[in-house]
Amino acid sequence: MKLKTAAAILNWDDDDDDDADNYEEVTKAKIFDQSRWSTFYSRVYKNKIDGTFWEIIWSRGSTEQQDNGPEDIGVNQVEPHEKTIIEYKRVTG
Repeated sequence: MKLKTAAAILNWDDDDDDDADNYEEVTKAKIFDQSRWSTFYSRVYKNKIDGTFWEIIWSRGSTEQQDNGPEDIGVNQVEPHEKTIIEYKRVTG
């Protein structure tokens, strides 16, 4: 995925890049870091043409004064993997 495509996806402006239509959201946006001035997000998209998965990372200003839309956009190819989680429940008795 090109950075131009990632920017078009995040800005919901498919006119900037025709390739943006080929991607569908797989995960919800997740906050993975936060500073005083910026919040950092990630989200995974699937390429509907070739089946590859791409993580887009970006930041946004943490206050309305600094929020100029997505900034510091990065792209990483990722792949799904299974994760086992063990939880515990109370035993009554």
